[in-house]
Amino acid sequence: MAKLFSQRKGQSAIEYLTTYGWMLLVIAIVGGAIFTTVQNSSQIQSTSGLANADVQIENFGVAGDSLQVELRAASSDQVENVKVNLSQQNAPSGASQEVTTSIDSSNNVTIPVGQTATMEFDEIENSENTNTFDVEITYDTGGLEGLTADGTLTGRMAHNSTTS
Repeated sequence: MAKLFSQRKGQSAIEYLTTYGWMLLVIAIVGGAIFTTVQNSSQIQSTSGLANADVQIENFGVAGDSLQVELRAASSDQVENVKVNLSQQNAPSGASQEVTTSIDSSNNVTIPVGQTATMEFDEIENSENTNTFDVEITYDTGGLEGLTADGTLTGRMAHNSTTS
């Protein structure tokens, strides 16, 4: 009888481990799927190097087929003749592909103190990867001309695709 009792005890332990083992495996798979979905849907966007400039990047993102950058005048005077140059650091083919875009040179952009203006860049290539761009903003303010602010812009530049 003691032998029969020890066999049932061993069988009970194996059933216990098997049941909880399967449960832990299912939780790990579901957790991994949720993490992957959240990680892929989030867009890491950041700017650096422009914190103390008279013109700052307030926000940016892809809308439709263009990159939109929202600039804020952070000086005590309005900012005039604003032009933005984006140079791509991570060219897809490894070459030094450069994307240079500025607002139409015939129109001078003026941003009043504390206000924002949005610029659109159509030459940005669609990419599911995170891209890093060097940003050079040229502007005039407070009687000074040809001022520049340099920094970086990092984010995923994926165009929204719509089907009809």
